[in-house]
Amino acid sequence: MSWFESYAIQQSLLLAIPLIISLTNSISKTVMRCLAKFEKSQSKAEEVYTSTRNMMLISFINTGLVILIINFDFTLPDWLSWFPIFNGNYTKFSVGWYKTVGATLAVTMLFFIVTPHISNCMFQALGGFNRCCDRGCRCDSKRTRKLTQTEYENINMGNEFLMEFRYSNILTVVIITMMYSPGLPLLYPIACAFFMVTYYVDKCMLLKMYRKPVLFDNTLALSILFWFNMAMVLHSLMGIFMLSNTSILPTSSKQLIDYEVILGETETTIIVSWSDLFSYQ
Repeated sequence: MSWFESYAIQQSLLLAIPLIISLTNSISKTVMRCLAKFEKSQSKAEEVYTSTRNMMLISFINTGLVILIINFDFTLPDWLSWFPIFNGNYTKFSVGWYKTVGATLAVTMLFFIVTPHISNCMFQALGGFNRCCDRGCRCDSKRTRKLTQTEYENINMGNEFLMEFRYSNILTVVIITMMYSPGLPLLYPIACAFFMVTYYVDKCMLLKMYRKPVLFDNTLALSILFWFNMAMVLHSLMGIFMLSNTSILPTSSKQLIDYEVILGETETTIIVSWSDLFSYQ
């Protein structure tokens, strides 16, 4: 295999893996929302919170947790060496981890900016197509083939504004950003772009396309705050592990550190002093 073919495969995987993760999240969220109805919640707010929690957890596992445990080597006992996970290539948050796993995670978060809105627009386009067929492809909104008032209203009032999808997306972005941002500060502007795009797209679609949403009290919003506290806990724990890596952030200027240099597909360790590090770069 030539260098160009190897490079093309690596770059293709860098985009293909986040795309697969995004598609998996979309399918799993729909399944989790359907399963939440079988829990027989006592109120609509409780049902929405249950759906939000399940959808957020499965999205967080797919996006932020699986990629971590697969690529990290947790030094399992010999009798568990056959286990397909916890036996990755990295024992710490090294330069190689940031170039491969970190880059994949950042691209996945970039997909998060647009993928939820693409699916929403597709559902809106499907609703518009159904209305067009109902009107016989004419512009007269009063023309319809429906026989009852309820059927006419259902097809012309637009889709329901699903709060659980919005809350789960917001929580997933917040938790993953806070979890990995100590070593990947690029996630901060990505999260900012996500919230800005989400705000304007949902505002436009809510005012012009969706039907009037169901009224909720503050119970749902207060229940969501618990996961923001968990995001701060993960931020602190991951920050300790990421920032304590002396090969990235040495503790003193005279300390000898292991500076990892990526040479092709191999990782070579070179012992240099902090003063020689900049001259080497």
